[in-house]
Amino acid sequence: MSVCDWCGQEMTGKVGCTVPGYMIGGQMFGRLRNEDQLPGCHDCAAPYGTLHHPGCDSETCPRCGGQAISCGCDDPPEDDPDDAEAQRIAEEYADAAADQARTEVEEAHDRAGEQWQEAAYQPAPPDPYSGGVS
Repeated sequence: MSVCDWCGQEMTGKVGCTVPGYMIGGQMFGRLRNEDQLPGCHDCAAPYGTLHHPGCDSETCPRCGGQAISCGCDDPPEDDPDDAEAQRIAEEYADAAADQARTEVEEAHDRAGEQWQEAAYQPAPPDPYSGGVS
């Protein structure tokens, strides 16, 4: 039994993958269908006209047209120092994620401060055991 890590389907069941694209270098690329092997792929069993399963040795990279498992397009940007654009995108993404986290922490801090102030300045409820005398 061989199950696709991405779509969870049994690959020997002659079904194509359901994951429609790859994120490569910060850009989404639609995956290419099995259009050259009848009745199905010799490696992942994807039927003609369906998507190969990731890791299949017959899948074509949608970015460069090479063999997807060995072309290197999906390598992390830090592994390819010549790809300045991919590095720039990765840095922008990291900066944006840090800014978002910082904003969320500041908003949570502000909400907590407002809640503390509201709680601190609430009049104390009357003591039911004092007979109404404070």
